[in-house]
Amino acid sequence: MLELVKLKSALFFIAVTFSNPFVPDFGTQFVLALIIGLVLPCYIVKPLYDFIVSIPPVKDFEKKLAGHRHVRKLLKSKHSRLKYVIPRILAGYIVTYIIALLCGILWLILEFGGQVYPAIA
Repeated sequence: MLELVKLKSALFFIAVTFSNPFVPDFGTQFVLALIIGLVLPCYIVKPLYDFIVSIPPVKDFEKKLAGHRHVRKLLKSKHSRLKYVIPRILAGYIVTYIIALLCGILWLILEFGGQVYPAIA
């Protein structure tokens, strides 16, 4: 029983930590998105990046970020993973949101045990 409570608490924490699209956590979520983005192969990064950049505010943010002096150094790098670091980080963020969604769904299933609207029943 105690293990189930710990599992539910961990799932809830992960879901809440990684699922705030308006104010993303620039600590844990950023580091995890960076690691995931650098590990993902290009054939996964490209479609995810094309999807996320189709959103106008994200495209504007990406243009402003690409103009930063430190980011320009990365974009001129010889290493392909560093050269495409912005698309990889954005793809990593999408993966962290998918992780949050799955943890949230698992938490709901474990919390309510298949009961839909327990107050009405």
